Amino acid sequence: MLKLEPYGINYKKPHMKPKEKFSIKTYKGPGFALKHVKITGPIRREFPSKGHKLIFDGIARQAIPSKSKKSPQKFKITSTSPEADAAKVLNRIGQKAFRTNDPDVKPYVDLFKSEMAQGEAFEPALITSISALLCSPDFLYLRETPGKLNDFALAARLSYFLNRTTPDDKLLDLARQGKLKSSTVLNSELKRLMKKPQFNRFINDFTDAWLNLRDMDFTEPDKTLYPEYAAFLRYSMPKETQLFFKELITSNLSVSNIVKSDFAILNNRLAELYEIPNVSGTHFRKVKLPADTVRGGIITHASVHKVSANGTNTSPVVRGIWMLERILGIHPPPPPPGVPGVEPDIRGAKTLREILDKHRSSPNCNSCHTKIDPLGFAMESFSPIGVYRENFRTKKGKGQRITPRVHGSWASYYVGPKVDATGAFSDGREFNSFNEFRNHLVQDKKLVAKTMAKKLLTFATGRKMGFSDRDEIERIVKVVSKNDYRLGDIFAEILKSKIFLNK
Repeated sequence: MLKLEPYGINYKKPHMKPKEKFSIKTYKGPGFALKHVKITGPIRREFPSKGHKLIFDGIARQAIPSKSKKSPQKFKITSTSPEADAAKVLNRIGQKAFRTNDPDVKPYVDLFKSEMAQGEAFEPALITSISALLCSPDFLYLRETPGKLNDFALAARLSYFLNRTTPDDKLLDLARQGKLKSSTVLNSELKRLMKKPQFNRFINDFTDAWLNLRDMDFTEPDKTLYPEYAAFLRYSMPKETQLFFKELITSNLSVSNIVKSDFAILNNRLAELYEIPNVSGTHFRKVKLPADTVRGGIITHASVHKVSANGTNTSPVVRGIWMLERILGIHPPPPPPGVPGVEPDIRGAKTLREILDKHRSSPNCNSCHTKIDPLGFAMESFSPIGVYRENFRTKKGKGQRITPRVHGSWASYYVGPKVDATGAFSDGREFNSFNEFRNHLVQDKKLVAKTMAKKLLTFATGRKMGFSDRDEIERIVKVVSKNDYRLGDIFAEILKSKIFLNK
């Protein structure tokens, strides 16, 4: 039993009230109370286990007499034909481990015979051979022969792409029957694998790589400037993006939703951060967004703004490059040698926009920064934790001082300079706000679809897309354009592509 008692906190900062107390009885925020826990176990859903069956199925198990009635029952594995049984077991494991119907297990059978010749018992000799088999590069690596993939190689590529694990029995059976190269069968397997719980591994791994969500904890937001940031918000940020991306795939929605959508996947904490009303409870659900909101689309997610900032400041250059590479698939070249990085003037003598204007006056810098900077300035509408802002927050300044209390924490910051989110695309289209910027960007659906095709193919094949892949990628984009560039359609076309079907 855990008893919850009122508690007090002493605040030492001048603007904070001393010895303020608040009670669990009056606290209105999220939380939980743990009364008692009952654990029952160990729970064995089946015995022998799947692993035990994989190794010892078909081999006799002899019970060992127990000295005490309270001792658990023990067994000894015995064999009347050790070499034949070992070969059978190693072949069965080899099919699973090497993802093929005809594994070469002779070296491991020879190892078993050598262990037995040295006086080792059947079971430890077999375990030594299995351990060696699981050290093989054929198990540890996805080794594909150049050219057209055979059915087993295709089963492995498909499974590691969508479920991030070795092919299941259904995929291997289809490979044995030579049916996996059929477009109809591939489509059916795509739908089946997307329904498996392991598909969440793909969602998590792909968004980590594509959107750089793996760097969520690379920096820690300043708690004085951003008191809204806490453990529950940190948990919710990437979860929103993962669930949103999964919804785009499973509901076969247009890639335009990456830029702008009329819905979001939210819980109460994110809804509070985004100022979306009428969302209660910690569970995530699909929420219809107001027509005039700045939210909607992955580029408005707090997770995206978190990983593209350093915790205290935001950089239009960093965020502009992030947008170019991750959303539009354009990779600007590195800066010329000897050109210093662009940093804000901490004295406030010049704004970063003024510094970048001067930076673009250099012919060496202009061609890239003309594409980078406008995207970054539009994204300046969001703080390092994804709060929409019209003014920057500063620790020192002449503006209004803000001392809010957010989720039990005090903050102290000043209203800083106004955010200037105006700009123009390299093709001349101008925008005066983030919403105007997004309305222009959402028209570039073809470019976003092409980026997604490239990113997904790179993830599926384990290699970067090159010049020779251009025609096939263009074919995929042309096919999906007939149905509004839907993400589920892109997956289906990828599986039919020469790039996916060949090494």
